[in-house]
Amino acid sequence: MKKLVLIVVAAIGVAIVPTIFAHHSCDEKLDALSHTVLTTVASAESVNSEMTSFTDSCCDRVRGESRAPSCSCSTTAITAAGTLPTAGAYCLANDITGDIDAPGLQVKINLNGHKVTGSVTIGERSYLYGGTITDTLTVGSFSHIEQVTIANLVGSNSVGVLVNDVFFSEASTTMPGFDSITFCNTLFNGDIEFQTTKDIILRHSQIRGNFLYNTDQLLERVFFYDSSVQGSCTIATVANMLSFGAWNSSFQNFNLAMNLVSAPYPVVTAHGSTFKRFALTNSGAATGMVGLIDECTCEQLVLTKAANLRCQNTVVNALSTGAAVVATDCEQVTFDHVQAYSEVDVGFGVYNGKNILLKQCSAVSTSGAVAAFDFTDSAVTNLNLFECVAKNSSPGFYFGSGAMTGTVIRCVADNCSTGFYAELSDMKVVFSGNTSLCYEPSLGNPFNRTDAVVTAVSWRNIGISCGA
Repeated sequence: MKKLVLIVVAAIGVAIVPTIFAHHSCDEKLDALSHTVLTTVASAESVNSEMTSFTDSCCDRVRGESRAPSCSCSTTAITAAGTLPTAGAYCLANDITGDIDAPGLQVKINLNGHKVTGSVTIGERSYLYGGTITDTLTVGSFSHIEQVTIANLVGSNSVGVLVNDVFFSEASTTMPGFDSITFCNTLFNGDIEFQTTKDIILRHSQIRGNFLYNTDQLLERVFFYDSSVQGSCTIATVANMLSFGAWNSSFQNFNLAMNLVSAPYPVVTAHGSTFKRFALTNSGAATGMVGLIDECTCEQLVLTKAANLRCQNTVVNALSTGAAVVATDCEQVTFDHVQAYSEVDVGFGVYNGKNILLKQCSAVSTSGAVAAFDFTDSAVTNLNLFECVAKNSSPGFYFGSGAMTGTVIRCVADNCSTGFYAELSDMKVVFSGNTSLCYEPSLGNPFNRTDAVVTAVSWRNIGISCGA
C-alpha cells in the first residue's frame, strides 16, 4: 500500500514540477510547488482511503467464506432423503425429512445448519458437522462428529470415535456398539447409559442426568476431565476394569462397584474432584486394586474391600447425611491429612481389615453419642494412628472389643467427654505415646477402660489438660 502511494506522489511530481519552473519566478515557483505538494498529499490520502476500503471489503469476503458454510453448497448437494452413492464430500441444501444413509462409505457431510428429521448413517473415518439430527446417528470407527444436535448415537463395534461440541437432546440416551469413544465439550440433556463400551473419555462435558454402566466383563477404562454428572454415576459389577480417573470433576452419588477376581487389577484415581457420596466397593475375593484420592471434597466416603489405597488432603463433610468416612474390610489403606465431620454419626469409622494408617487426620462428631474415631467391634490387624485429633465428640477415640493390634502416637482428644474409650477384651498390643487429652471435668473421664482382660498394654507420656 505504501509503495502505491509513493508511486502516485512521484508520478504527479515528475509531471508537474518542470512546468512550474519554466514559467514562474523563484518565489512563485516555491508557492506553486507547495500548493502542488499539498494537492498531491490530498490525492494520495484519497487513494489510500480507497485502497483501505477495498482491502477491508476483500477481508470481509474472505472471513465470510471461512465461517460456517453459506446456504449454497460447493460440494455435492443433498436435497432429499436417500442413500449416498459414493464416498466424498456432501452438503445439505435444505431441511430433509427421512433417512440419509452412507453405510460403509467414508464421507464428509456438512449439515449446513439444516435439520434431518430422521436418522443418518456414515461409515468409517467420516466427518459430520453443523446441524441437527432428530433421531439416531450411526457412525463407523475413527469418525468425527462436531457441532451437531442429535437424539442418540450408535456405533457398529466402532473404535476411536470423537464427539466434539455436541448436544444430546433426549432425556435418556443409550449408546450401544462402541469399543472406544471420546466426548469433548458435550452436553447431555438427561441420562446416558453405555452397554458395551470398553474405553470412555469425557472432557469439559456435562451430564444433566445419570451416568450408568451396568454390563459385566466389558468396561476397561473411564476418565472424566473437568466434567460434571448432575445425577448419580454408577459403574457396576465390573470385573476386568483397568483404570478409572476423575480430574477436577464433580459428581452427586458416585458408585464404583467392582467384582475383582483375578489380575489385572484396576488403578483408581480421583484428584481435585467433588463428590456428594463417593463409594468404592469390591464384591470379589481379590484385593489387588491400587487407588489415590487426592485433594477431593466429599459429603461421604465409603470404602468396602478397598486395597492399596491412599486418601490424602481431602475434606469429608457429612453434616446430617450420616457417617463421614467408613472403611470396611480394607487392606493397606492410608488416610493422610483427611478431615472428617459429621453432625449425626462417626467422623472416621474403620471396621475390620489390616494395615490401616491414619496420619495427621482430624475428626469431629457433634451428635454427643458417637465417637470421632470409631473402631467399635472391629478386628483390625495393625491399626495405626499418628498425630490425629478428635474434637467435640463423645468419646474422641473408641476402640471396641474386636481383636485389634496397632499403635496410637501423639494423638489429641480435644473437648471430648471421654478422650480414649477402650473395650480392650481382645486387644493384643496397644501403645499410646505422647498423647494429650483436653477435656472439661464435667464431661467425664479423659481415659476409660473397661474391666476386661487386657494383655501387653502400654500407655506412656499421657498429658491431661483439664478445664477450670
